[in-house]
Amino acid sequence: MTATKSVRLWVFAGTAPVAVAAFLSSAFAPHPLAPGSLAAILPALLASTIDGARGGQSWIVVPEVAVLIYLFASIPLLVGSTWAWDWSVVVFALALLSDAAYFANLWSLGVQYQGRTHTYSVFALNVVGASLVGLGLFRARGQRSSRSVVLCHVALFCWIEYACFPWLGEMF
Repeated sequence: MTATKSVRLWVFAGTAPVAVAAFLSSAFAPHPLAPGSLAAILPALLASTIDGARGGQSWIVVPEVAVLIYLFASIPLLVGSTWAWDWSVVVFALALLSDAAYFANLWSLGVQYQGRTHTYSVFALNVVGASLVGLGLFRARGQRSSRSVVLCHVALFCWIEYACFPWLGEMF
């Protein structure tokens, strides 16, 4: 089964919100509305290490890496696989469980370094984001390769790049 032209178009159109979510998460971090997702910040830190902070262009790497990860994870959608919805659910479940373990282990550091209000705000942002993605995937479960599955996949990666695994440690 191959993906329709419309589904491919929606997958590629999804790169814009994923890139914007990654940029906004890392540009003003740490802030409750810009939690500094490690999925967005770590590539920028790596680029600044490699670049030696000479060019100051590491902020460009954040959206580019986010889009590459999103496109790589979108291969089942691009080829029109019947298990595209299942793949999105597996990625969602892994991200959700990992994020829960992340918060459980780093909650005290978040309160210590970022403050109680920031930590609770970022946690609430994660709960809302994960709930919306989960609800969307639940509603799209019968539509194996449609635009609704692609929309849920885009929302999943926006959540991962924006709020999942927020920076809770000490700023350096």
